[in-house]
Amino acid sequence: MLNMKPFSARLGAAVVLIAGLLAFSSPTVPVQADAGETVTASRAVAGSLSGGSNHMCLLKNSNVYCWGLNTYFQLGDGTTTSRNTPQLVSGLTSPISVSAGGGQSCAVQADHKILCWGNRGGYSNPNPIGAPTKVQRTVGLSTQVVDDATYVDIGGSGSGTETGCYITTSNELWCWGENSGGQVGDGTAADVQSAVRIAGLQVIAVSVGPNHTCAVIQGGSVQCWGMDDYGQLGDGAAGMGTYTDSPATVGGVSGAVGISVNGFHSCALIQEGNVKCWGANFDSQLGDGINASGSSATPVDVAGISTARGISAGSNHTCAILANGTVKCWGDNSKLQGGRVGNKSATPVLVDGITGATAVSAGANHTCALIGSNDLKCWGNGGSGILGDGVSVADTATPVSIARKVEQSLTASSITAKTVNDTTISLAGVATASSGAAVVYSNIPGNSGICDVSGTSVSVLGTGVCKVQVEAPSYGFFMTAYDTVEFSISGVAPTVSTADATSIAVTSATLNATVNARYLSTSVSIEYGTSATLAGATTVNGTAVTGSTNTVSTASVTGLISGTTYYFRAQATNSAGSTTATAIKSFTTLGGKPSATTAVASGISANKATLNASVNANGVSTTVKYRVGKSADLTGDVTVYEGRTVTDFADESVPVSISSLVEMATYYYRVEATNSFGTATGEIKSFTTARPVGVTINSAAEFTNKKTVVLSVTGASGSVSAIVSNDGGFGSSETFTLVDGSAEINWTLISSRDERLPKQVYVKFVSRFGTQSSNYQDDIILDTTAPVLSDAVAVATTAPASAVSVASVRAAKKNGAKITVRAVDANSGIGSVEMRSGASKKATSVKYANPKAKSQTLTVNTKAKALQVRVIDRAGNPSPWKTVKVK
Repeated sequence: MLNMKPFSARLGAAVVLIAGLLAFSSPTVPVQADAGETVTASRAVAGSLSGGSNHMCLLKNSNVYCWGLNTYFQLGDGTTTSRNTPQLVSGLTSPISVSAGGGQSCAVQADHKILCWGNRGGYSNPNPIGAPTKVQRTVGLSTQVVDDATYVDIGGSGSGTETGCYITTSNELWCWGENSGGQVGDGTAADVQSAVRIAGLQVIAVSVGPNHTCAVIQGGSVQCWGMDDYGQLGDGAAGMGTYTDSPATVGGVSGAVGISVNGFHSCALIQEGNVKCWGANFDSQLGDGINASGSSATPVDVAGISTARGISAGSNHTCAILANGTVKCWGDNSKLQGGRVGNKSATPVLVDGITGATAVSAGANHTCALIGSNDLKCWGNGGSGILGDGVSVADTATPVSIARKVEQSLTASSITAKTVNDTTISLAGVATASSGAAVVYSNIPGNSGICDVSGTSVSVLGTGVCKVQVEAPSYGFFMTAYDTVEFSISGVAPTVSTADATSIAVTSATLNATVNARYLSTSVSIEYGTSATLAGATTVNGTAVTGSTNTVSTASVTGLISGTTYYFRAQATNSAGSTTATAIKSFTTLGGKPSATTAVASGISANKATLNASVNANGVSTTVKYRVGKSADLTGDVTVYEGRTVTDFADESVPVSISSLVEMATYYYRVEATNSFGTATGEIKSFTTARPVGVTINSAAEFTNKKTVVLSVTGASGSVSAIVSNDGGFGSSETFTLVDGSAEINWTLISSRDERLPKQVYVKFVSRFGTQSSNYQDDIILDTTAPVLSDAVAVATTAPASAVSVASVRAAKKNGAKITVRAVDANSGIGSVEMRSGASKKATSVKYANPKAKSQTLTVNTKAKALQVRVIDRAGNPSPWKTVKVK
């Protein structure tokens, strides 16, 4: 190593150009070059960030922004005022690459032209210029504007001239500018005002310092030329004031994909991710782990770096971006440009606060890293606004974000015209921001009554032009951006449905329709007539409708015929069209014959019931009555019950309560409704009265000839059981469960010696709460003794037509017999006489006129010469048969 320290260069480090640009990570290429990569996408990122001596430039969204020192117009804002926030460079068209030098800046446009501004713009103008000027090249004996550049890099001292090189679309290398140390590489030491081709080189990357230049040759070797005071050319030889004016191969370097040079040292990025450096090492900028104060004319390995994705050399420090998105720096840290507190470091040190980095660029005494795609953090020297945050003036080891001054663009797609039927419109995906920030949609004054924007939805409120403001909020280093999206909302034909008529009278009515005007002023018409198809209908106008809700439109009509059915239908019309209602509705004017429907009776008890019916008076005073009787056709004995008078034009319930009914009897009834137009009758319905509360024996029979009887018990409402006994003291009793308050119970009577005495049965009812009712009772005479038929005499006679027949055949002459029966029953009395012509013949029964009479004479129609006769008492006990001859 040489031990001559470039003291004057070190003192002047603030104005030494750092040509190395940024690192870029791509998933398809494991390690990428620092500048001028072969891959187009990689090269575009490599040219998006560049640190000059004391100013920075950033390419974003097809615009270039610069900040920092501006003595020579190098910020491109047309002034020489230094700026501490990014300033837009005007005069460029779709730039794709940018480079910041000492006092100059350059950019490559999409048309492959190079434009420069600041000190000695393009070297073709000897004075500083503020507006970008196109760089020219020499072809033969003529000059022409460069039009095939893909990447440019410039270097210089900031106060003198600049040197620049660019790579063409075919990987040729052309250079121009300051050449006193052979740094142009054209084989001379004379300044070059128009770019010349560096013969024979096919390059993938180039980096220009203030005094020397290095390029990565296709295939991965590195060649350098220019000043070689401290071995910065890497050819193994060094000497103060020595230089090489044509490219020379750097020994010990292969597989290079990127290059970055400073005034006195150079570094190469190797495909595998390691870094080699050579040249001055007075501040350990070679990073070989040796805190030496000398230099190396041959490449040395940077200690501990194996996953580098890019490198950038500062005046006396160097930084690398690693595959995990972190940044490490080594060398000088006098201005905190290493992102740490402390002196120089011979080994790479991690910069705190940097993650997700995609690019790094080192200036004279500062460093910047691109975080993702929307943030840029800088640290180190704070003078001249170089950190770009609009605040910092002091040196800082903590990375700070640059100010939000970068313009972002909004891309908004058009929204097709809508109608009011599109009640909700989605704005999702309508606009996107170039920064990647989520866009915000909001109302613009004038939308009231037309639309309302909320979130990513638009609610339609009416017709007109809906205007939506689109905002891309400030994000990272991006400023807020605005745009406007407009679309029209037109109305549609109204909706209409025919509604029921109201206020129906004898000769008038109100016709109704339900209309939604759909935001347009809408007229309504209603046609009506007596034809169900509306043939020959009359049309009247309804009330006009506006707005967007269902609204009732009415039309009053007069001169109608009473008791007549009318049909009507509505139509609605606005500027968008007409709509006719689907349904035709009808109504009938008042004054018609009533309608009546008999309903089921209710509240039925042993002696009472409520008769029910539904009557429609059709708007005319109508009397209502019920006919009630015991015959199914309501002939014979009928009772009429009056109901109330009704007048409504709707079905009304007309109940009538009746009483004094016979228990357990079936009654028939129907309703009749009468007004001035006629009478309507309902169908005949029936009901059966209930048993009374209490107990009956054998359906209230007076006699029985069996001890076993059937008790019918009915309790009061809420009764759940019945206690039954043959004595009123309930000394011996049984309890029976009731169903719906009643039961049929098989019961055994207690016999007595005197069968003429009634047998009593007593009942008490128990409610669901356990309370017992008072006693209920019934009695019956138990007669088990057969009657006595003492005698029977039969004499032939002529029977009247009304006489009953015995043996079913009338005699020809004396067609009957007069029979005198003598019988007695002490208990229940004689109930009937039975006669038959033989033991196998059918018996004919004749009622005994007086149960207690000792004899009765009967005349029957018969031809029989002998009859069998017996009597049956009222308890059902028969006497033996007695044979009687007809004399």
